[in-house]
Amino acid sequence: MILKLSPDYDYLGHARLAAEHGVSALTAINTVKGLRLDPETGEPLLKNGFGGLSGRAIKPIGLRVVKELRDAGVTLPIIATGGIRTFDDCREYFWAGADAVSLGSASWFASYPGYALSPLHAARIRGLLRRIEGYQPPARPAR
Repeated sequence: MILKLSPDYDYLGHARLAAEHGVSALTAINTVKGLRLDPETGEPLLKNGFGGLSGRAIKPIGLRVVKELRDAGVTLPIIATGGIRTFDDCREYFWAGADAVSLGSASWFASYPGYALSPLHAARIRGLLRRIEGYQPPARPAR
């Protein structure tokens, strides 16, 4: 079982509870709670008011959460998510303490003009995956 942590709640406490109760790994992070207002009316654009912000905008938050989990002594494997599109994004997460990365918006929501170019987009993602597979993250000090 893998627990996906929200950066909006007590992720350090949840990570510790997960370790105590046999969770195999953590995913850091889930979407960040956000709000958008209609510029004409000032009313929330979403019916319930708040929604999940994801993609490039949350990468600094994801990096912070991964680093804080490691600094707090969390030893469960961490799968990092949030704004990962390039090899450098992956390395940043590895440097922060992640054991693996997950490509979400990089594989599903990247902008490219039409389906005609989707084979080129797929080739870019495959190239990124090959670079990640060959990368050796720095060893973390034993705690």
